[in-house]
Amino acid sequence: MDLGAITKHSALHAKPSGLTLQYGTAGFRSKAEHLDHIMFRMGLLAVLRSKQTKSTIGVMVTASHNPEVMCSGLWWKNTMVYKANLGV
Repeated sequence: MDLGAITKHSALHAKPSGLTLQYGTAGFRSKAEHLDHIMFRMGLLAVLRSKQTKSTIGVMVTASHNPEVMCSGLWWKNTMVYKANLGV
């Protein structure tokens, strides 16, 4: 893993100053223009988790087309945790 490349590309997706987001049951929710840094980092986390567990990890992206709300989102999907919670 090239940490220099990760650091370089991470700088291209900096968190906007003063922005605070929370992760809830619906994942990260905000206007799309606030989610660039989250998309990049969640992608990195999905890769690392997949490598660690040797399993499929997903990131679900949602998009609102409602002009009054315009709330998009990003949600972490770990199939191992999901199966464990279902007792599968």
